[in-house]
Amino acid sequence: MGPVLQEAEAPDFDDEAQLNDNDDEEFVSDADSDEMELRGDIAKFDQSVREFLSSHHGGGTSGGGDEDEDDEGGIRRPAPPTKFKNATRGGVRGPRKAAEPRGDIKLRLAGVNQAFMSGDYARAQNLVFEIIRINAETHQAWTVLASIFREEGLNDKALMAMVIAAHLRPKDFAAWMHCASFAMSLAEAGQEGALKTALMCYSSAIKAQPTNLDARLGRAESSHRQGFLSQAITEYSYVIERRPLDIDIVRRLAEACADSGGMEDVHKAVSAYKTYFAHARTADRDMERELSWHDVSIYVELFACAGDFLNAITELKSLSRWLLGRQDDHKWDDCVDDREWDRDDTRRAQFHSFDPSTHGLYAYGLGLPLEFRARLALYRLKIRDEESNGHLRWLDPTESATATAIGDFPYLIRDIADELFVVQRYSEALDYYELLRHSIYGQDATLLLHLGRCYLTKSDLVAAEDCFLVAIEVDESNIDARIELARIYEKAKEEEEALILVTEAIALQGINDNGDQFGNGRGDLGGDPRRSASGARTSALANCNKPRRKRETKREPANSGIVRPRYRPKRLVAPDQRMQEERARADELTRRYEVVRNLKKDIQAGDHSLIPTWMAAAGDLVGEFRSFRKFYPWDKYLKFLGAANDVVFSASSRTQPVLSELAERLSKNMAPSLSDDKRMNVTYEDDGYRGIPFGEWLELFLDYAISLALANRAEEAYQVCEAARDSIVFVNSKDYMFLIHVAWAACAIYLSDEEMCVAVARFFMKVRQLDSDSYRMFAALCRLCQSPASWYNSGPAQKYILRQIKIIDASHFATAHTERGHEATVGGRAGTAEAKQLDICLLMLYGHILFTSTSYTFALSKSSLHFPKSFALTPEIKNKLT
Repeated sequence: MGPVLQEAEAPDFDDEAQLNDNDDEEFVSDADSDEMELRGDIAKFDQSVREFLSSHHGGGTSGGGDEDEDDEGGIRRPAPPTKFKNATRGGVRGPRKAAEPRGDIKLRLAGVNQAFMSGDYARAQNLVFEIIRINAETHQAWTVLASIFREEGLNDKALMAMVIAAHLRPKDFAAWMHCASFAMSLAEAGQEGALKTALMCYSSAIKAQPTNLDARLGRAESSHRQGFLSQAITEYSYVIERRPLDIDIVRRLAEACADSGGMEDVHKAVSAYKTYFAHARTADRDMERELSWHDVSIYVELFACAGDFLNAITELKSLSRWLLGRQDDHKWDDCVDDREWDRDDTRRAQFHSFDPSTHGLYAYGLGLPLEFRARLALYRLKIRDEESNGHLRWLDPTESATATAIGDFPYLIRDIADELFVVQRYSEALDYYELLRHSIYGQDATLLLHLGRCYLTKSDLVAAEDCFLVAIEVDESNIDARIELARIYEKAKEEEEALILVTEAIALQGINDNGDQFGNGRGDLGGDPRRSASGARTSALANCNKPRRKRETKREPANSGIVRPRYRPKRLVAPDQRMQEERARADELTRRYEVVRNLKKDIQAGDHSLIPTWMAAAGDLVGEFRSFRKFYPWDKYLKFLGAANDVVFSASSRTQPVLSELAERLSKNMAPSLSDDKRMNVTYEDDGYRGIPFGEWLELFLDYAISLALANRAEEAYQVCEAARDSIVFVNSKDYMFLIHVAWAACAIYLSDEEMCVAVARFFMKVRQLDSDSYRMFAALCRLCQSPASWYNSGPAQKYILRQIKIIDASHFATAHTERGHEATVGGRAGTAEAKQLDICLLMLYGHILFTSTSYTFALSKSSLHFPKSFALTPEIKNKLT
């Protein structure tokens, strides 16, 4: 082959490439522009991936050259991964910068701002909701929404929007603090749940800036107010380590530690105060001016909380001496009594090295505030020191200064009275209790209980009865007041009321066996009189005698509605006074009944918003009627009290021995009268109670029961119907009993309670055995009840209907002589009614019950006996068919 031929046959690569390029240009010219744009984006992405890999695989020019060589060779080998043990992360750490909002969102935000500035909050709110619908993470939308809600007065919604906005920027410390301060302001205004939000916001602020002391203080404050004392103490301790000379923080720590009551916590507060006092004694006058009697009060109370009354007395005298200008007068540190604080120099002159000319009388006893005089008296009483008597003379209950002290430091006066009661100085304790009773702190069950016992020591039974009755009124779960009152009534031959009180006490004791042994019922001033000074008093002193609310325990109250409140007349007062109180009570009930009637008229006129008010008023009147002992047999009345029928006769072994003995003694004395209850024949004047006729009382009962059923309160509705049925006022009237059971059936229908419908219908069939309407009522009630026919065709219902058929069969086919004998053997179920033909309704009802039971073979065998009877008893139908 010649060279010319070889040159001719050799391919021209340049020409081929040019041809391919021309073909590509033609192809590209026809290509879709979108596809080319996508390919360009992919190419850029691939290039960025290659640059990223090259930078992490050693980068540099050599790496780039190797990659080019691989590409040129057609084979691409990735470089082996290199491990960098000490490599540091590149870039700035922290949250990424928020993405720029899209154009449409910016446009809407501009509209929101314009509408907000012009006051068109509705339009601004609609635009914000539209932005949130598009992108819920738009921070500015939530902040503007919070501002709109605040302008409209919807503070709870504003707080929620602010919290959501803060969550979108979790590292924004200022945003969290703003949310927290707003939540605390809402909590101060009484908004429920705002404290929890504030605590969460302060915690988030601390995560953003862990060393910020303001956030720590905020979390401590919100924790303390919610009762999370350990967390509050931890935060206060953190702050006080860095600011030990801040008296405000020292005070807050002392409050939290006193409320906690733990010895370790109390020692923390004592240590903080000691540090401050040590510095204040050596510092300038400015720091000393920051110190006040208020701080001394908190400080010495911390020792009292720990039960260290001797050190409390020592510190009180030392700091009082300092505040009165005798900081260098250390000779009194060796004096074991309190002569230093006497009114005059008589005893002080007997102390060595005392010079009356050095300081005036107001640097000694006359300068000591009355509150600290009361503290010295209390602490001396705690350690059984006779020095307390000298201080108590400054607190004479007959003087106006002591009455004023009740408003200034009521907890101290209460503790002094309790301590006097403990040491059996009842006469003195009684005077202080009476002072407290006539103040705003008098509605306290434990105070009234102790006051009543003080009157018992003076044999003043009338005053004691009044105290115990008011104690029960204040705290319906108080057991001790009932026991004391039962003892008084037992001695006064009011044994029935005593037994009722004991029954209530045993019922309450059974509830309390699962929780506290007794409810102290002390309220704001509550507690055991034997306790040491409580931390609650310290909080009250630190907050101008307004006790800080502690964390509420999540448990039911001791009573829980088991023992219902009832009217308790005074039984030991003079007859004329008792009659006067009864008339006043009757007038009050008549007035309340008129209110109920007027509310009912307004509701019937169409004002349904008054239904809850009417139900509350009607419930009070129904409870008043049910609490009247003479209207109910003993066992039914015990049921109303919340006790079992034999609760008194078989008291629990866990009951107090004193209570058990009292119950057993009263039950034995009352057993004959209770078993032979003659109240069934009692007649009542004017056919009414408290001036209201019994017919209207019954109407009130039934209206209230149906209202309860409409409110889906089934158990209460049935209890009211049962109470009306059990009352001896209504039980002997057929008309009353018929109305009661009709209302009972209506309640069952409203509640879709088929079982109760069947039970009520059986009552009608029982009292009207030979009346077809009773069987129609049974079928109608079961038909109206919107529930499966499970009780309609149940075994008990079938047997009951069959017994009714047999009774009528016996009365129809027997002779007159046989009929009378059969009535005696059957038990008088048919009574003395005249013989009647078989009831078609009864036969058909039984057949339908058998049919709906789906046992068709059994139903056929039984129905074949009764349907022919029904057919034979309907001659008009039989004639038409034949």
